[in-house]
Amino acid sequence: MGTYTDADHKLPFLKDADIAAAQEINQRVAAALAEECGAPYRGILYGGFMATKDGVKLIEYNARFGDPESLNLLTLLETDFVEICRAIVDTTLDDLVVSFSPKASVCKYVVPEGYPDNPRKGDVVLLPTELPEGVTMFLSAVDVKDGALIATGSRTVAVVGTAATIGEAEAVCERVVRQIPGPFFHRTDIGTEPAIARRVEHMKAVRSA
Repeated sequence: MGTYTDADHKLPFLKDADIAAAQEINQRVAAALAEECGAPYRGILYGGFMATKDGVKLIEYNARFGDPESLNLLTLLETDFVEICRAIVDTTLDDLVVSFSPKASVCKYVVPEGYPDNPRKGDVVLLPTELPEGVTMFLSAVDVKDGALIATGSRTVAVVGTAATIGEAEAVCERVVRQIPGPFFHRTDIGTEPAIARRVEHMKAVRSA
């Protein structure tokens, strides 16, 4: 339903040690894949991690970008994505400087009523004709019939807001999401200060348990 990242491209409730631990797991897995398969892994390795009182744990891997997680960072990507892909294929990624815009981002998905268990299908999707600065929109589960966008039953439209802070990014994202009419809904709490504060307090409790 949505994601967010701070201007330093981290989550406010994580420590640098958590990120370093996840990176180490990725490196160990890549080394194990090379040893097991006899060739280095080339591609996307998207890990789902969880910070616990006993350290960072790996939940799952996908050989693709996470959605909507990737929308936060790819929207901020300044390096040519094609060059990154070429470097992956050529195993020269360590020679490439990959840079991101130093901004926070918030992504919110618009979904049909009834999602995810019994979503409506076939409704027309009406989008804003103009987007304010710092907002990008991505179509997802839609079809085109007679020149109109039609919702097909899953996550329909992703709106990504970028700004100096998460709060500012959430505000501009929320304003655009509210302009999409019809039998759709979204989570209004994603990226808001109260929701993030709850996550921070929860992680403090987890670490002290």
